Amino acid sequence: MRRPIRAAFLFLDEKSGMQMLFDGTRVELATGLDTQAQSGARFVLGRMAQDAVLIASPCGVEWAAYMMATVEHETARRFLPVEEVGRGQGNPYGVTLKVACTNRMRSSNCATRLGTAAQGAFRENVYYGRGYVQLTWQSNYAQLGQALGMGRLLMEEPELALEPETAYAVMTYGMTRGAFTGKRLGDYLCDGMKDYVQARRVVNGLDCAAEIAELATAWEARLRAAVAPAAQAA
Repeated sequence: MRRPIRAAFLFLDEKSGMQMLFDGTRVELATGLDTQAQSGARFVLGRMAQDAVLIASPCGVEWAAYMMATVEHETARRFLPVEEVGRGQGNPYGVTLKVACTNRMRSSNCATRLGTAAQGAFRENVYYGRGYVQLTWQSNYAQLGQALGMGRLLMEEPELALEPETAYAVMTYGMTRGAFTGKRLGDYLCDGMKDYVQARRVVNGLDCAAEIAELATAWEARLRAAVAPAAQAA
C-alpha cells in the first residue's frame, strides 16, 4: 500500500523571505511510535511534501504542522485512517441509508453482491466517521467526493475514505478550503496569525484544542529542523 517517498517541500521562510527546501524524509517523528505508525506518519509527510497547495502557501509549514497534529490526535497516534469508535451508533448520522448503485462501483458492487443488474440495485451504507479526520454525514461524503473529482463514488462507497490517498485528500481539502466547518486553516494560521488553539475550529469546535495545539507546536519545530542544510546556507 505504501512506497518509499523521497520528496521535497518548498516554503517561504518568514524571516528571510527565502524559498527553503524541506525534505519530508528528514523530519524527526514523534517518540514512541511503532513501526506501522512510523510508516503511516512518513506517508502523510511525503504527501505533504508533494502538495501543491501547501507548497504555494507562505504558511504551508504551519498548515502542515497543524494537519500532522490533527492526524496524530484523531487516529490515537496510529497515523493511519481509522473508523469512528462505535461506528456512529447513537448519533443522527449513524443510521443505515440505501444508496442507488451506479456502474462506477469498484468493490462490493451491487450487481455482484445482490445478484442483480446494477440498475435499480442499492447498497446500505452508514456514514459514520472515517479517515484521518472523521468525515460524517452522507451529504459531506457526497460533497467532498464531488470536490475531489470522485463523482458519486465516495458517497456510494464510504469505506474509500479509509484509503490513505483518499483520506489525505479529504483532510487537506477540508482543512484548507473550510469544507468541514466553514473555517479554514488560513483563518488562524497566516498573515501574521498563528493560533494553534483556535485552529481546531477548522475541524471540530474547540474539542481538545489545547492538546492539539501542543502537538502542532512540536510538529512545527520538527518540520523547520528538517530544512535541508544546503537551503539553510543559501
